[in-house]
This record gives sequence, C-alpha cells and structure tokens, in this order.
Amino acid sequence: MRPFEALIADTVGMLHLRILTPSKMTDGIVYVLAEDRCVSGLAVVKGAAIRPVADLVVADILGAGVNSPRQSHGSA
Repeated sequence: MRPFEALIADTVGMLHLRILTPSKMTDGIVYVLAEDRCVSGLAVVKGAAIRPVADLVVADILGAGVNSPRQSHGSA
C-alpha cells in the first residue's frame, strides 16, 4: 500500500462535521458530542463566525456512529 492510500483508508467512513451555533447552545452540543465514543476529534472556536454571530464546533465522527448524536436527543 502506498502512503497516500493509507491516508485515504484512514478517512473512509468518517464524517467531518462543522456546526455554527449560537453561544448559548455551544455547551450542550459539545457535551453530546464529547460523550459519544464514535467522536474521534472535537474542537470549539468561540466567536468564530461573524455572520451569523456564532461559535464553531468541529467534530470527526466514525461512519458507524453518524446517527448517534441525533438518537441521543430522541429526534431520529
């Protein structure tokens, strides 16, 4: 396997999620994502967006767990 093939194989089945959220909702979203074992990466940038004014939440979710954050809120 060539190096770039290994890189591609590591990202197959991964959802890269970017959420712009009002600051008052950020902590709740981060809590749900942080508790999910399918989330392998999680970052928050407070005040990142100008229009709309919002925080940025970024998460990497394994393909097998893509529906789990919605399911934990009972909206699936």
